[in-house]
Amino acid sequence: MKLTEWGPWHDPSMQEGLAGYEAVGLHLATPPEVQATDEDTLYKVAEDCGRILTEVYQGTYPLGTGDAEALTKSVKKGETDLFTLNLDDHLVAMAAIVHQPNRAGGDIRFSELGRACGMNLPDGSHVPLRTLLRHRVPWALANRPDVDFLYSFTRSAAEPYGKVPSGKGVQSVWWGGLKHGGSSPMITSNVGPNYRLGGIEPFNGFVMPTDPEAWAVAAESNPIFVESAMDKHTVDTLIQEGTRGRVRPETITSPAGGPPLELGFTEILPPSDNVANSFIVSTVVGGNHDMGNVNAQLSDSISQRVVVEADITRTTENARVMRRLREAGFTLTGWEPSGVDYGSRALVFSRLNPLRVSEVIASGQRPEYFDDAGLPQTRIVIDTINAMLIARAHASQAGR
Repeated sequence: MKLTEWGPWHDPSMQEGLAGYEAVGLHLATPPEVQATDEDTLYKVAEDCGRILTEVYQGTYPLGTGDAEALTKSVKKGETDLFTLNLDDHLVAMAAIVHQPNRAGGDIRFSELGRACGMNLPDGSHVPLRTLLRHRVPWALANRPDVDFLYSFTRSAAEPYGKVPSGKGVQSVWWGGLKHGGSSPMITSNVGPNYRLGGIEPFNGFVMPTDPEAWAVAAESNPIFVESAMDKHTVDTLIQEGTRGRVRPETITSPAGGPPLELGFTEILPPSDNVANSFIVSTVVGGNHDMGNVNAQLSDSISQRVVVEADITRTTENARVMRRLREAGFTLTGWEPSGVDYGSRALVFSRLNPLRVSEVIASGQRPEYFDDAGLPQTRIVIDTINAMLIARAHASQAGR
């Protein structure tokens, strides 16, 4: 078995998958074809997408929205690139690339591989979605030169939820796909209990720089500071193992010192019963919440997620920021590309609402997908983070 190399996208199985769709009469419509339809036809497509999303996700999770008018406008404005899989005139699956605003106010452009689901064919047979999901990557690389990073958060729960497949299928599409040769710029980024489906679920995130070589050079030129050796191991493992050792950015351990630090948080997503209450900590965008405000919102949230931007992580002050977040019950859950400085790394922290910890569904990611793809230490890091999130929530509930 030849493992997938880290680098520019090349999937040797893609043409076979596309030919398989054609052989059974399925037509994969790409975004230009979808966008070029008249508005009435596009609205009908959006209605069908909304029906599938609502039926599959049952109104939970942010993808489970059936707003046809909003999707139509988003497609027409180029904010969403929509892919559809059709049998005759019937929509059987859809997937999208959603172009997201830069929450940190920078010029770096991020697009999410999101809004993906399918239904069985009229004869009850299963529609294989692997090719549809993965086809978005080479399409984006060829057609969206304005995008700097593609990213996604993938389900890892062991059991299906209604018509939502278990994490086994999703993990096999991306991490399992690393066993099939070719090359991919995919790197595991961060994990966390960010969404609710059947319960509060841990999701695994990944990111793909659209220009892997340019990002690799920039990343190795931008050190960050962390509080402990364990922090360094977490971040370095995800990036170094994820890039097959190609990218080894400098992570400097700098223990926190000095008086307690007051942080300013900018809210990105408000408290919700379905999605993590999310914030950015950055001197670039300022902050309209203090820790007291953030703490007060935890009881109305399933969890909270904080991104500490690179304007802080690349300074020695970051150790004090990390210590302050830990004192409040947050756990380091990984990294993501900075939105303010290309090549720099932001750090991601999460904490569960301790009153909701019994609702958390255990991660069921398949170890062989990571181990056989050359990511055994990544799997251990992910398992450790998920266990720490649960343990800290239990400790908080017990008042420790």
